[in-house]
Amino acid sequence: MRAELAVLPSDAELAEVIGHVNEEGGVILRDLLGSALIDRFREDITSETETHGSGATSGSERMAEFWGSQTKRFTRLGWRSQAFEDIMLAPTLRGVADTLLLPSCDDYWLNTGQMMIIGPGESAQMWHRDANNWPPLCKPDSPEV
Repeated sequence: MRAELAVLPSDAELAEVIGHVNEEGGVILRDLLGSALIDRFREDITSETETHGSGATSGSERMAEFWGSQTKRFTRLGWRSQAFEDIMLAPTLRGVADTLLLPSCDDYWLNTGQMMIIGPGESAQMWHRDANNWPPLCKPDSPEV
């Protein structure tokens, strides 16, 4: 069975967006970013997407299984693209982050900006929670990370 996420227009009310995130774990916002911004981002990262190798390079079988052999992954998107910073500062994205994170902190920062390009024939990634990177924060009463 495949879970379905709600699809909302880009101008949906923040409360409605947050409601879906809280109930379903996510939401799709149609046309949230303008085509010019998306084009700038693509321009910034095209050379990386063409030259970066597929699969894990750590030598770990577990990582190779998790990453897949046909998927390209790279981080430091903020360093690679000014447009990525503009994407992260989009008002709706900031509104969601502020609503979810600021109740348990004074400020927050982006840990990793990562791109994944899933290649043909790649297996589905195993279900996981990125919060598992911080085990002390994986308790029912932990704040959102």
